[in-house]
Amino acid sequence: MRFPKFWRRVESESGAVIARGWSDENPEEAQRLAELRFSRILAALRRGAVRDLTNDYQYVIDHVICEFVVDRINNEQGDEIAVVSRNAYGSLVLNTTKMIILDIDVAPQKPKAGGLMSWLFGKKAPAVVDDENFRIAVLRQWQQQHPDFALRVYRTAAGLRVIVPNRVVDGIDSEILQMMQELQSDPLYQELCRKQGCFRARLTPKPWRVSLERPPAKFPFKTPDLEREFDNWFERYLKAGQGHQVCEWITNLGGDETHPEIATLIELHDNFCCRGERHKLA
Repeated sequence: MRFPKFWRRVESESGAVIARGWSDENPEEAQRLAELRFSRILAALRRGAVRDLTNDYQYVIDHVICEFVVDRINNEQGDEIAVVSRNAYGSLVLNTTKMIILDIDVAPQKPKAGGLMSWLFGKKAPAVVDDENFRIAVLRQWQQQHPDFALRVYRTAAGLRVIVPNRVVDGIDSEILQMMQELQSDPLYQELCRKQGCFRARLTPKPWRVSLERPPAKFPFKTPDLEREFDNWFERYLKAGQGHQVCEWITNLGGDETHPEIATLIELHDNFCCRGERHKLA
């Protein structure tokens, strides 16, 4: 999990070409690397090698995420176990290599022969399924087949979020990737986790879900004026988010056992995300 201390930005006069550079050492090194990346981008554009510039996530550069770091969370031994960052559209995000987090989309569907519903229900699969209840049933079935994993299940605006409370991991290995696939975690989320080598959970609402426009500028900011504009927007964003929550706890599967290190992260997560029944999901 890499969140460098320094970021710099270089862009063309039109703003159509943007390059970012980072460094753990100093801002001058970040500036040098941004300029070097900018030169490489221009050279690729001149020779028509657009595919060389393709990146599924604009904020992933050299396997580090280009986001402003709000806080770094350490365990009792002083080791970093999580980072709270601010993403491209202004929301706060929990990033960790230690706690397994899955995002699962929920959408209405009809059962298909040989699919998950047939696996779960057999020949008695219903003609139309409440997808949230179905997904929870799949989680319950999976957990029973993998009793070493407890599952903490939350409802989000678009589906479910799952946290494993009883296991500390060290990044994402083949077993976890298989788990993500078996539980049909969002493919884009899987890819981001794989590239960054950590799990992510949004802690605050998406701005458009609280009737707010996207931020006026993105990190790293080109000028101090743009940073001030963003700060003003962020104050409005925090006010607009009052009365909303990112998720609500539904149930625990496989017991309530929680590893002490994970308990710290769950407490942080729940304090941000779960504000009570009167708050709308966003």
